[in-house]
Order: sequence, then structure tokens, then C-alpha cells
Amino acid sequence: CLIYSIVRYIYFYLLNICSGYILSFYMLLYEYINLVGMIRMTEETIKESLGMAYTRAVAAYAGMNITVSEHDYGYDGTFIDIEYDEEYKSYSPSGFEINFQLKSTEKFEIKNDFIFYNLRVKNYRDLIKNKGNSRILVLYLMPHNRAEWLVSTTSHLIMKQGAWWYSLEGMSQTSNEHTIQIKIPFSNFLDANTLKDLMQRVKVGDRI
Repeated sequence: CLIYSIVRYIYFYLLNICSGYILSFYMLLYEYINLVGMIRMTEETIKESLGMAYTRAVAAYAGMNITVSEHDYGYDGTFIDIEYDEEYKSYSPSGFEINFQLKSTEKFEIKNDFIFYNLRVKNYRDLIKNKGNSRILVLYLMPHNRAEWLVSTTSHLIMKQGAWWYSLEGMSQTSNEHTIQIKIPFSNFLDANTLKDLMQRVKVGDRI
């Protein structure tokens, strides 16, 4: 009985050690898989973040607020108009808003004063709807050279290249399965003045 107990103890002791090594191996493997996934996502995440930073800067300079959607149900965020209340001497939302879908890309072509871009069909179908708030596509264009995406010094900050807006509301459905090419007028450059003009159109009851 004593020998049996000793052998049994040694067996379970070794089993625990082996299990620990196996568990450690799987934990390391899990971390490696996550790390590889993060590496694959990094470039896209950086591009999306830079595009959102540009969009936020434009909205701020236009005197507007911006909210980012927690879940992607057709748009990434909303431009919110802010007005000054003379009676209460305070700023608050006016109630007018523009939803936007943001895309950041270096995959585009500029030809004959138009920007050609392949938009995912899912996003296209979300943007052609013409009910509720007006909605626009914000396309943030980036250079192919990654070193030019953001340049900062003690005297300036440069983000290349810029963003363009486009309204697809009311366009016809597509039978494409994956992407559809759209062309955006090069004159649709999105800056603070342009955003103010778009919001003013919403205020007077126009669809963008």
C-alpha cells in the first residue's frame, strides 16, 4: 500500500508538471496568434485613426462637435451643429446633424478632375439610403509612401493628403457582390468652410 501510494503520488506530481508545461505552451501560442493578428491590423488601424483625426480637426475648426459610433450600423460618426443661445448665454447642439462613413486609403486614382475609388458594396448600400439624417462618405486619401502620412516638427504638423466628401443618397442599387467604383469630383474637398456649407444646406431642409 505504501509503495502504491508513493507511485500514485509521483504519477500525479509528474502529470501536474506536464499539464503546466502544456498549459504554458498553449498560452504562449495564444499570445503569438494575437500578436500576429495585431500586426496584420496595425496598418489599417493607423490609417483609420489618421483619417478620423483629420475629420475631427475639420469639425473642430468649423465649430462643430463630432461623435463616433460605438457600433458600425452604416456610418462611423456624426457631425453635430452647435449654436449659441443668446437667452441662456451658452452653447448647445442645434439639432442638425450629418452622418458620415469614413474611409482611409492609398488605393485611389485621380483622373479628369475625379477621384476613382472602389467602395465596398455594403457601405454603398448604407450610403444610398435617403431617410433620416443626411449621410455622406468621407474619403481620406493618403500617399503610397508611409513616411508622408504624418510629419511633425516643433513648428508644424503635416498630414497628407486630405479628405473629400461625397453624397450617394438616392443612387440606384447595384448587383455587384464585393465593390463598386465611385467617382468623386475633385472639387469636393472637405475643409471647415465646406462642412459649414453642407450643414447650412441641412438647416434649410435640403438633402445633401
